[in-house]
Amino acid sequence: SSQLPVLRAVTGDLAMRADFDVDAIDDLRLAVDEACSTLVGLAAESASLVCRFLAEEHSITLSAAVTSDDSRKPREDTFSWRVLSALADSVSTSVEPNADADGGHVVRIELTKGRTHE
Repeated sequence: SSQLPVLRAVTGDLAMRADFDVDAIDDLRLAVDEACSTLVGLAAESASLVCRFLAEEHSITLSAAVTSDDSRKPREDTFSWRVLSALADSVSTSVEPNADADGGHVVRIELTKGRTHE
């Protein structure tokens, strides 16, 4: 969780370089923050948060994942989830067994935000 400010800065820089407008940059920063904060809350004690960005012509997609001791998806009935859903164009979650020897489950949130202008 101590690295979330760095992640917000990276997100903003990527969106700025992709020619997002100021409002879309702020929305994407907040959406990434909400998604990653949710995952940090679900993470196993020694788990790392892994984030990957895909910048396409008119959108940026974040795939963020942690290893969790629990097999549950992030709750979708929270205020945080409503904020996340309102800020991103699309949001999805998944949980799959961890293929590593450590066991547990990989919990993932993927979100996409598009530019609001052409």
